[in-house]
Amino acid sequence: MSALPPVPSASGPAPSPAPCLVSRHRPARKQTSVGGVRRARCLCCGLQLMRTAISRRWIIADRLG
Repeated sequence: MSALPPVPSASGPAPSPAPCLVSRHRPARKQTSVGGVRRARCLCCGLQLMRTAISRRWIIADRLG
């Protein structure tokens, strides 16, 4: 039997995952600050993020699902 050549996908190459799914979310420069909580949108996926002065980490503040 001979091996068949690979068939190209009709939809093109598979899309690469957003960089934030691989590493971390990247907050946009436009941020709001109310009561010690900073809010911004992720540049890659658009999720709403929040950061408190205590945690100093951006966490997801959007509804998932």
